[in-house]
Amino acid sequence: MRTDQEHDYVEYVRSRLPRLHRVAYVVLGDRGRAEDALQDALTVLYRRWSRLAEVESLDAYVHTMVVRACLAYVRRLWSRVLLHADVPDAAVKSGTGGVDDRLVVRQALHRLPSGSGSR
Repeated sequence: MRTDQEHDYVEYVRSRLPRLHRVAYVVLGDRGRAEDALQDALTVLYRRWSRLAEVESLDAYVHTMVVRACLAYVRRLWSRVLLHADVPDAAVKSGTGGVDDRLVVRQALHRLPSGSGSR
């Protein structure tokens, strides 16, 4: 990249960095992840900078790049989830109540009026 193009790139990024960081933070909800995804988008932008003179709305183009980088970051995080073939030793209870509590709740629900009026 030529020196004048690099200067233009630096000035563009410097002037829009706070807004772009907010966009990444809104999409990801985490400051560190937002910074990582934004860095990825800005790296791609740097490589493409010399070809972007004809882009009609550079801000919209870069905004889309940032959102896509955030979504790619989320996909990478999901790809790190490990699934195990082994079944856990004990069943995991979703609540602290036992069978008796469920029966009491079920009986209480049956006593409620239906409210539909279409019987």
